[in-house]
Amino acid sequence: DGPAITKLHLAAKIKNVAVVIGLAEKCDDKFYNTTVLITPEDGVLAYYRKTHLWSTDKGIFTLGDRYTSIEWKGVRIGFLICFDIEFPESARALAELETELLLVTNGNMDPYGLTHKTAIMARAQENQMFAVMVNRVGNGDDGLVFAGGSCVVNPAGELLCEAGREPCNLIVDIDPKQSKEYQKVYHYIAERRLTLSGKRVEYENGRYDWLIA
Repeated sequence: DGPAITKLHLAAKIKNVAVVIGLAEKCDDKFYNTTVLITPEDGVLAYYRKTHLWSTDKGIFTLGDRYTSIEWKGVRIGFLICFDIEFPESARALAELETELLLVTNGNMDPYGLTHKTAIMARAQENQMFAVMVNRVGNGDDGLVFAGGSCVVNPAGELLCEAGREPCNLIVDIDPKQSKEYQKVYHYIAERRLTLSGKRVEYENGRYDWLIA
């Protein structure tokens, strides 16, 4: 409920769009690398705390303890952050929560651009969901060079668009409900033989969480 979130909520209401951003969250004297979904109607409708800490996250941020999906405008949306997508179980947990659209906020840098391009395509394909990954570009204050490569991927793991290494705006029309079409011939979740540990929890507001065991 800080000033930045308040301003973004106002902008979302004016434009009638939802916004997904990453931030450093302080809660009970702990810090989390957090992504929030801001909608015109609700402000912060859902949030996700990064569950896999990169080396420079450690000692600063606390690990998140769950994966989250939420329905908005009839589409079930799930979230991951950067390093999370290098772990197949992260996206699989969101598939367990019936996610149709995976949104990834990313701060990936050279020389790991290809790693995340490969990972986001694999996560979309193996869970038969649409995926959107938005990455930083340019130079960071600590000497990092961010890899760009923001992209949209369909449930077959195919790139629908890919940005370069410069700032840009991309508009891509997708229908996340089409993910069901990719599951007609074979359905990975239904046909798998190993299951994830953890526990699914459902809430009255339509949020589903997968608690990490």
